[in-house]
Amino acid sequence: MINPRQSAAITYVVAERSAATYGDSPLGLADHSGEFHAGPRPGAVLLECPLSIVEDGRVREGHLTDLVAPQFAAFYFTEDGAIPEELNALGRELSNSPVPFQLIPVTRNRPSKTPDLVGWDHTGKLFALYGAQPGSLYLVRPDGHVLARWRRAASAELSGAIEHALRPQLQS
Repeated sequence: MINPRQSAAITYVVAERSAATYGDSPLGLADHSGEFHAGPRPGAVLLECPLSIVEDGRVREGHLTDLVAPQFAAFYFTEDGAIPEELNALGRELSNSPVPFQLIPVTRNRPSKTPDLVGWDHTGKLFALYGAQPGSLYLVRPDGHVLARWRRAASAELSGAIEHALRPQLQS
């Protein structure tokens, strides 16, 4: 066994190859985008990467998986922490529903205006590791596996993906 957090040189390869990937699971969506040249595909676990966690104005060192909790998490990649209002509105709606959900911005630059919780890619590695650009979104299941990913996500796609995970037997 190897602790990926203590082996930075091989963290990214080990994390991707050592965990089970459930690509054909009814709890995931097919990855039709073809636009991602890197990053975990639906059914795979998140790749570990160090980042700074900015929470309520305080900064601490951590890893991307520190932001995963027993809830659906949507990681929205952005330059500065800004999230389109359409996604923010859906995030507020889902946060007030029985579905455990959190929309978390992941920023390339240190955010000047900080929402409650932000992941800051202070190493400059996370965006490349995930094949992300500003506007990309990864939706993660409560078990830490990727449910879906988009180069540009609309709120209808995001809510549809969560509905699909909650009721996979109803899908065609």
